[in-house]
Amino acid sequence: MNEPASRLLADWSPLENECLPDGSPRFVFRGGARRHGRLVSPLARLADEDEELARAAHAVCRRCKDVACHVYEFAHDPLEALASLACHGWPTPFVGFTASPAVALAFAGGRGGERGVVSKLDRAELPERIVACTAEFLGLGLGPDEAQPAWLQQRGVALIDAEWRRFDNAVDLDLKAPDCAPALEEVELDLAGLDPVLKAPAAADPPSLEILRGPIERVGRKVLGPAGVGALERLLGLH
Repeated sequence: MNEPASRLLADWSPLENECLPDGSPRFVFRGGARRHGRLVSPLARLADEDEELARAAHAVCRRCKDVACHVYEFAHDPLEALASLACHGWPTPFVGFTASPAVALAFAGGRGGERGVVSKLDRAELPERIVACTAEFLGLGLGPDEAQPAWLQQRGVALIDAEWRRFDNAVDLDLKAPDCAPALEEVELDLAGLDPVLKAPAAADPPSLEILRGPIERVGRKVLGPAGVGALERLLGLH
């Protein structure tokens, strides 16, 4: 049975104030247009389609600090460096969430439909092998007249297997698997009557790899060698 989005937002918003002992959000949220059988990373979805490409993408992920340092000119924590690749559209082992139910609703309603799905995940119930990287940033959306900007605090939380440097661990993480499923609640929503700002499409362009193209090419050619250049070029969309 579909639940009104406004009521769900009222019920879940107080959960934003609950934290784990390390101070990070206990509850995280994710929105989409429909249910999926698995809840996996972009890298895992790529592996379903083409394992060769996924292994090439993973090899670059393993050198994420080298890529990030070329762009940002300072050393990163490995997970922060990996997040910088993910935010520009590179397939990584991260499964993305937000600590804000309002942002999850924005993703659920972003295509303008009258139905959506929002997930709530209790990180306290997850296996210890699953770790998180958090990022606070603002995302711009548009109001119903597409003229007035509206800002939502994104409060990104990305989950990953702690042993993500091993390819199998990186692609096998499924947050609907039996050892994770008890932590997950998934609700089908009726989006009718939801604040139009929350249903507005994002104003920003889709993530672009252009800013990372040069560093990825340099690092990728080094770690993949001649045999992997073709896969690297396909990942970067070169012809």
